[in-house]
Amino acid sequence: MRGPRAAQSVSWCLVALVVFIFFAAHAAELPEWAKARWGMTDRELAASLGDTALRLDPPIDYGIGQAKLFVKGVVVGGVAVNALYQFDAEDRLEQILLERRDAGAVPKNFAAIDRALTEALGKPEIACDRQRGTPRLAERQWNSGATAVHLTFMDFTGAAMTLNTNKDFFDPRVPSYEYETFKRRAFPRRIVLRYFPAANAALKGPTPCG
Repeated sequence: MRGPRAAQSVSWCLVALVVFIFFAAHAAELPEWAKARWGMTDRELAASLGDTALRLDPPIDYGIGQAKLFVKGVVVGGVAVNALYQFDAEDRLEQILLERRDAGAVPKNFAAIDRALTEALGKPEIACDRQRGTPRLAERQWNSGATAVHLTFMDFTGAAMTLNTNKDFFDPRVPSYEYETFKRRAFPRRIVLRYFPAANAALKGPTPCG
């Protein structure tokens, strides 16, 4: 017959097992490169990331949270993106924001990331494209258990933005370099990939392609 100490020991073992399973499950919510679980402090995450992480001082303030850690060149679907780890007011990890802003922010790379996520997470729950207006948008959204995954391509290129309205662009005698003040390739495009707790409504953002 087990005594009180043996019963207490078994009880503590069960508690430890539950805690281990809880954190293991939440760690599995994120891809291996993240080396994170929701609710980690910036110091805990910095220790997990090791030398790959750069501490941002001062942090980048996004309003709903601050990016305190940065990792360059995270590869998703063969595309290198930069990762910003964002923390809430209590210094708990609440979102991982990955983005590509330079010349690599092109539809081809967006499609490669989209394919990789679809292979890993299945068909997106939301997939939409908005080809009119500025920015033009393509959005994909998944829910992986307790984690939401949102992928967005934003193209701010627009004919109205390239034109110099002081010049008559309907006049064939006016050369294009006079009324096209900017070339389309000069305008920003962004690939944005966000991982965040699905229960956090504040991070869901606006209606997709709205």
